[in-house]
Amino acid sequence: MLDKVTIAYRGATHEIGRGRDYFGIWSVDGSRSQPLEWWPETQEGWSAAWTRFAVLEAPDAITSVGRNATRPAERTGAGVVSATAAGRRGALAAALLLGVGVILGIVGLFPDYLGGTSLAAQPEWLEWSSLEGQDTETRLSQLCLWVLESEAAQRVYGLRIPGKEIAPARGAAHRFACLRALAVYGMAEPR
Repeated sequence: MLDKVTIAYRGATHEIGRGRDYFGIWSVDGSRSQPLEWWPETQEGWSAAWTRFAVLEAPDAITSVGRNATRPAERTGAGVVSATAAGRRGALAAALLLGVGVILGIVGLFPDYLGGTSLAAQPEWLEWSSLEGQDTETRLSQLCLWVLESEAAQRVYGLRIPGKEIAPARGAAHRFACLRALAVYGMAEPR
């Protein structure tokens, strides 16, 4: 049974949108019956999906798609709706954050390589304090990206943010717990 899929944004090779009860990423040229990757239909799910989409696509290739999305081969002479200048700036900021994250990741890992210790044998701590000097939103975005990258690489990782520590583990439930902690960071506790 095929899900009804609504595509929100398209890049050169991937598109992001919503299925029946999830957010997903599909190949532009592939079938929409099964997403390549998917996340729960929650605020943190969308944040994680968008972060992954921004990693897969060049910022200038991402365009907004209208309500009735067509694939590139199905486009008419009307063309494609261009991304707004604000959307481009946001995509550029996401790419910049990714670059900073990669550099910080390499710098953080380099001493362990020099010491000859096995990184596979040690849990990886994703820490708020390692992003000193960054604003809250930048820190949350980078930690979200690190959670997704650690999970994709099947590494054991833990999360430390002010007021919360999640012990090292891995798997879908652990990923969800970490992303949820990042999504609700700074919100008032329910009464």
